Amino acid sequence: MAVSVSLDMILFLKDVSLFESLSNAQLAEVARLAERVDIAGDDVSKPLFYQGEPADCLYLIRKGKVRVIQNGQEIARLGPGETTGEMAVLAGIERSATVEPVEPMVLLRFDADDFLALLDTYPEIQRALMRVLVTRLSQSNRPREPSRRAATMVGMVWGKDGPGGKPPAGEPKK
Repeated sequence: MAVSVSLDMILFLKDVSLFESLSNAQLAEVARLAERVDIAGDDVSKPLFYQGEPADCLYLIRKGKVRVIQNGQEIARLGPGETTGEMAVLAGIERSATVEPVEPMVLLRFDADDFLALLDTYPEIQRALMRVLVTRLSQSNRPREPSRRAATMVGMVWGKDGPGGKPPAGEPKK
């Protein structure tokens, strides 16, 4: 079921980097293709999709955050205005990561074929999507900053007689 097109929806889409160059009439077309998905507190533990699944859609985050998990490791967190699932849709491949909500959310779900048709219709979206993907790629290749917190090292030094001046167990007193 498509989202009813409201001024609020058009204003939201206008603030999303993928769609910022589109006119209001074009944004209304985009909004008609979106299905609103609400994730309540009870559903937060259920992934949107799993690594290895076929890509049938992508999501645009309206409210809330998701974590992106690849091979059991969290590699990113995404929030409002960001898309998830777009890489597999674009490439026509299986999902490269599992995506889980971390809080209640509002998403816009785009069917894969509908989104690909949007890209064909509006080259502006293609360019914006390319910028998003290149930015993510450059960030993923950047070494993670080591913690600036000093490491703590704990050790004990004993004299020849061991702790408390007693010889180590099994050794006679001198």
